[in-house]
Amino acid sequence: MFVRVIGLFVLLATASASASGQYIDRVRTVTGSLISGRIQAMTANSVTISTSSKETEIPTNEIAWIGYQTEPTEVLDEVRLALQKGMHREVPELLDRIKPDQVRRDEVRGEIDFYRLLAAARAAAESVRPDSASLAAAGKPLLDFIKSQPDSYHIYQAQEAVGDLLAASDRSERAAAYYDALAAAPWPDYKIRALLLKGRLEQQQNKPDAALRWFDAALAIPAETRLAEFQAQLVRVAKAKSLAEMAKLAEAQALLDSVIAGSEPSDKEILARAYAALGELLLKKGSRKEATEAFLHVDLLYSAHADSHALALARLSRLWAEEWKRPDRAKASAELLKSRYPHSKWNSG
Repeated sequence: MFVRVIGLFVLLATASASASGQYIDRVRTVTGSLISGRIQAMTANSVTISTSSKETEIPTNEIAWIGYQTEPTEVLDEVRLALQKGMHREVPELLDRIKPDQVRRDEVRGEIDFYRLLAAARAAAESVRPDSASLAAAGKPLLDFIKSQPDSYHIYQAQEAVGDLLAASDRSERAAAYYDALAAAPWPDYKIRALLLKGRLEQQQNKPDAALRWFDAALAIPAETRLAEFQAQLVRVAKAKSLAEMAKLAEAQALLDSVIAGSEPSDKEILARAYAALGELLLKKGSRKEATEAFLHVDLLYSAHADSHALALARLSRLWAEEWKRPDRAKASAELLKSRYPHSKWNSG
């Protein structure tokens, strides 16, 4: 009976808040905390939310997402998870499940529109053979968003996504200019990420020595926060890949081993990228059995990172057949790759 009374009280309080315009919104931070209250103000660099006792200003680099009261929570949570896992092509179908009468606030409509255009941009940038027309079509709505919504907490995401589209178009100088927008942010994690992205541009052009200069510049920035250290670990993985391309395999492997040892089990993207890079390095060394073990770490433990998982499945499908004489497991890996990542570059063969 007590539980029922509490439940009724919460229901009435929520209804009263909605009726009076006092919405109960949610801010999910990147560390997993949930702050509930009413969004009072927003800029590119912070969001202010008022609770019953105080107002809290949250830097946008600490925000994973904002959920607005009255939004179709179940669908949007699925959308956010799909974006987080890199399953961008699933997003439009998920969003199409939302009926017009479920969208009763402009803020919710804005979130839905942004998720749709962000997913389209990322899917275009990651296409196996992107054409200039599709990249431009995905980029224009993002450019319009950047111009029309300069105070959105999504603005840095949008600028990075435009940079990725330009990188996929082989327009590295223009891509770098959009990555510079992250460097102008007030947080070390974004400054480190900007240099990481510039280094990846050099890797894309098969310039590992030039990439190393960006990575070393990134690692020279003090990583004094958990978010900055997360980006620094991603830089170390990328640096190891460039060292391996320069045939500095021992140095590269030592760096990857240190990343793996220094990461938390919850750092799934870091560990997925690190084990995938380690597998590639071990293949270069001819250590095919050890490479299998590295790729299995990705497949069994860190499959939430789509690109690393697709790479691991592609390599495992050959290793199972050639090294281990297990055609059954080779077939299973190949079929999972084709079904889960039909548009991945690792599935192009």
